[in-house]
Amino acid sequence: MTTELQKSNGDPSSPSPSSSQQPTIITAQTLTEIYHLLATHLLTTCSHFHTSHPNNRYIVSIAGIPGSGKSTLAAHVVALLNSKLAEPSHPREDSPPRAIHLGMDGFHIPLATLPPHHLPRRGAPHTYDPQGLITLLTQLKNHASEDIPAPTFSHALKDPLPSGLLIRPNDRIILVEGLYLHSTNPDWSPIWDLCDEHWFLDVEEEVARRRVVSRHVEAGLEETLQGAGERWSKNDGANAAFVGETRRRTGCEVEVVWRGDV
Repeated sequence: MTTELQKSNGDPSSPSPSSSQQPTIITAQTLTEIYHLLATHLLTTCSHFHTSHPNNRYIVSIAGIPGSGKSTLAAHVVALLNSKLAEPSHPREDSPPRAIHLGMDGFHIPLATLPPHHLPRRGAPHTYDPQGLITLLTQLKNHASEDIPAPTFSHALKDPLPSGLLIRPNDRIILVEGLYLHSTNPDWSPIWDLCDEHWFLDVEEEVARRRVVSRHVEAGLEETLQGAGERWSKNDGANAAFVGETRRRTGCEVEVVWRGDV
């Protein structure tokens, strides 16, 4: 594969929100290249955005099937952005802008209130609190000058931490990632309009399945690869199908295509 950052119609300019545009396709020989391409793109886009909206937050939604690499990609892009924003060549401010990673997993319904019969399907759409995420994104858009607490997810506790993250006013680039952020399902669809830009990760399902199966064993959710594979078949695979069936097909500014085998 060759490194590529261009619109599918050949226009190399930065994407602009439009329901009719074709997405920018990003592909590369390594994941590291993809992270750098996305960080460079976002740095340019947000520089233009914050010139006209200096105090507003720019929110990017990142969606994809289980194992597509959403959390890893968001973490790497945020780290690269913050490294760039801290460079002496970047305009200095009393509180220079920062990027921050917000995961949808903080909106899991807590185990204490999740009906027991839903536990085997934890991670499915009905085991999350989409309204909580909608409320938070609305606050981030409408109260950009305020500190806003956000939930995170503790893998040790296997449960959300209600105020695990504090989003400060200078956190002006928000990368929010999760399975269902591009869903047209009525419970989830309001999220789309609360975001300024949308990225979808296109990864072959077999690659994603292998990643998730290994992750289940490493996290202690299953003792064997066979058990983890069965968990994929009963739960993660169904969630992947939901993502594909309900994914919004127009208006996505960036599509990341990865055809590697890891």
